[in-house]
Amino acid sequence: MPDSDEPARIPIEEALPGMTIVPLPEGVSPECAYVLIKTRLASGDSSWSFRSPDEGYNAEELLGALISQADWLRHQLLGEWDS
Repeated sequence: MPDSDEPARIPIEEALPGMTIVPLPEGVSPECAYVLIKTRLASGDSSWSFRSPDEGYNAEELLGALISQADWLRHQLLGEWDS
């Protein structure tokens, strides 16, 4: 059950107006999304925010995917330093 202090959920296109992403391949259906959002504060500073999926997602599976993505990114960045 959602936290009573949590705002009501809205469609992604309403939460992130004007943002676009590359679509999933044909025949692939989304099950959930975990969104990292770089934001600009009123002060002009940048910050990071995240939005989690609906209830029922597998936290262990999500952690594995995040670790895998972080490892891939680390490999990419280290490759840039070596070249």
